[in-house]
Amino acid sequence: MKVILTGSTGWIGSGVLKRCLALPSITFIVALTRRAMEIKDAKLQNIVHKDFLKYDESIIQQLKGAEACIWVLGSPTSGMEVHVDYTMTAVKMLLESIVPQSPTKPFRFVYTSGGLVPYLDSNVLFFLGEGRKARGVVDRKVLDVETQNPGRWESFVVRPWHVVDQPPMIRHVVANSWILREELAAIMVEAALNGGLPRLLDNATMRIKGQEAIEREKS
Repeated sequence: MKVILTGSTGWIGSGVLKRCLALPSITFIVALTRRAMEIKDAKLQNIVHKDFLKYDESIIQQLKGAEACIWVLGSPTSGMEVHVDYTMTAVKMLLESIVPQSPTKPFRFVYTSGGLVPYLDSNVLFFLGEGRKARGVVDRKVLDVETQNPGRWESFVVRPWHVVDQPPMIRHVVANSWILREELAAIMVEAALNGGLPRLLDNATMRIKGQEAIEREKS
C-alpha cells in the first residue's frame, strides 16, 4: 500500500514513519514536510511542502496511487489555520484528485486529534482553548466526509493523551492518561491499512488495539 504521511518530523509522526518503514505491507510512503528529512529509505519519498493551503499539479501527481493518508500535522498550540484549514484543504484535494470515483475499496484518512479535545462547541475550555476547539471542529468535519462519501472514504480520528516511549513509574495512578508511542503508531497504521476500527478512537481503546497490532506482527 502507498501511504501519504504528514508531520513525520514530529514526535508522533516520526513514530508512525518508523512503523510504516518496518511493515512490508506498506510499500511506499510519501512524506509531506515543511523541512527536509534526514532519514533516507528506498520506500520513502520526502516532498518539502511549504504551503499546506495549496497543492500544485506536480505534488498531486506524486501522490496519485495512495490508498491512505495519516495526518499528524500541528500541535496543541496550533490555531485554526493549521488544524482546520490545512486539514480540510488536504481532504478536498484528496477527494478531487486522488480518490477514484468508484474505488474497489475506500480511501482511509487517519486524523490525529487529542484526548482533551471537545467534541461539542459548547464545551467551556480553560486552557489551550483555541487549539482544542479547532481540533474538535476538524474531528467532526473529518468524520462527516465519510458520511458524505460512502464507499469512497473512511475516516478515523485518534485521540491520544500523553504520548511516551516508556510507561510512567506511577502508571497505576495515571491509568489511561498515557499511551506508548509505539502503540499509537501501530493503531494509526492499522487503521490506514485495514480499517475495521471505531471511527473515534480514545486513548484506552488505542492502548489495547495498538498492543494487539504489535503482538500480531511478532507472531
